[in-house]
Amino acid sequence: MGGRCNFTRAQSDWYNDPKCRSLNPASVIITLGNMIGKLRKNFVLDPNADPEIWNETVYSYELRYYNVFNNRFYKSAVDAKVPVSKLRNSSNLFLRKVAANIHGKTTHIVGVVMRFSYAQNNDLRWDVVSNPDSYRTKGVDAIVELDAFNNLVGGEWKTNSYPNFMWRFDDKFKIGGVSDRYVTSFNGSLSQLRSITNYARNASSKGQVLKAIVQYLINASS
Repeated sequence: MGGRCNFTRAQSDWYNDPKCRSLNPASVIITLGNMIGKLRKNFVLDPNADPEIWNETVYSYELRYYNVFNNRFYKSAVDAKVPVSKLRNSSNLFLRKVAANIHGKTTHIVGVVMRFSYAQNNDLRWDVVSNPDSYRTKGVDAIVELDAFNNLVGGEWKTNSYPNFMWRFDDKFKIGGVSDRYVTSFNGSLSQLRSITNYARNASSKGQVLKAIVQYLINASS
């Protein structure tokens, strides 16, 4: 979902390129709730809409709902929602902009503060270190639109920095490389490591690693 933004906010093209605003906050909330909240499956997200591409693995999230007129937080989105009719006469320019571009089925809006955490890239180290900060948490503010049945139907970002795109491998696809059919398992022994060196070298020449070794390391670290 979403698109790849090739412009910075300092460039006028950023405002005209739909890919720089292709990921709606409602889509992000629905994805977080279904993938992580219900299915307990993570996914990959680019946290910022700009030319730099970062594929980060999201593993947790938090949503807080507030009334856009009094800025008070409530336990549920339903408690915090306000009718669209109140927006058109608001002195807030952003709320009037939302009212002018709402979905045809929108009856109410609600403010949402969204926080999601993702694994952070770390430099490789050869020594044993304690690094509890191997994640990063990003906060974004948005207004989302609800229909008469409280379904999410749209929204607008309030912050200048927000996600660019999201993706995930379909479970039906088996990830593998050029040499994985020859090395189906790895037991961690030095003798086996010597026997599969040529397969590892062949995979490495194509920018790949042996899936069996990766799986061994994952099992050993858990």
